[in-house]
Amino acid sequence: MKIHKRNTIDAERWDETVWKESGMPYFYSGFLDAVNPRWQALISDDYEKIFPIPIKTYLGIEVARQPLACQQLGLLGGKTADFFSALKWIKAEIRWIQLTLGLPPKLTFEALEEEAKKQKFKVEKRITYRLDLSTDAFHPWDNISDHHRRHIRKFQSNGCHIAPISSLACIHFFEEHQGKSLKLPLSFYQRFKKIAEMENEPFRVKCWGAFEGVHLRSVMAVLESSGWRIYWLSATDDVGKKLSAAQGLVYHGLSEAFESKSKWDFEGSMKPGLAKFYAGFGAEAREYAYLKAWSL
Repeated sequence: MKIHKRNTIDAERWDETVWKESGMPYFYSGFLDAVNPRWQALISDDYEKIFPIPIKTYLGIEVARQPLACQQLGLLGGKTADFFSALKWIKAEIRWIQLTLGLPPKLTFEALEEEAKKQKFKVEKRITYRLDLSTDAFHPWDNISDHHRRHIRKFQSNGCHIAPISSLACIHFFEEHQGKSLKLPLSFYQRFKKIAEMENEPFRVKCWGAFEGVHLRSVMAVLESSGWRIYWLSATDDVGKKLSAAQGLVYHGLSEAFESKSKWDFEGSMKPGLAKFYAGFGAEAREYAYLKAWSL
């Protein structure tokens, strides 16, 4: 694989590889352009193997740093040896690195950790939670915990309803009821709005609200592409928590993912409370890696 600047990357060929190998929204060229316009990539001559690298410049130094709203990147189309070769190139050419990377098939976190440490990376394990609803093997309801089932029934019996909402309404509600406590930068909200408004891309953002009468009580933004549904953003007010609105919204999203035969990703959390919430919907923990390195 050879390094390519953004202006030399064939977006059509790139997106064909993404669609063929994964379909995960984070990898599409349009999404990468939105979250990191100066991204580069390691690419094989035939575009069969691709590895995007988000790049920023600080004090005249190029750094590889994971963009906000982009959980994980990594290698598509190659094998473990290609993944390690990419890490070696990044470590040799970039002085400051902070990346979260998905694991190629058959590569365990332990094996990645061992090799990455040889290359002088610091490695931390990260966890996301996923449900594979791409087959008819089971309906989402089948694997939901009794605790979550009670909350979903409670939401349904309270006369609440779910309806599509605008991305603007979604992000405003999120900022009011969740964003302030998280102290997210303005760039996060600008990025969400930009991606949500994009058209003619192989991905889109779909926003839903849970209503008590005319009152919006909970919101959910789902990042969609062919074969994927990512639980991208959510918030619930105090009344909505009593109504179990968040559980009702997630079950609605899972049902839609089942109908479209998609994989559902909760976009992970290392917080035990959120992990328990996600696992209660039958989602399984999946490991990925946070890699850090720097050199003078």
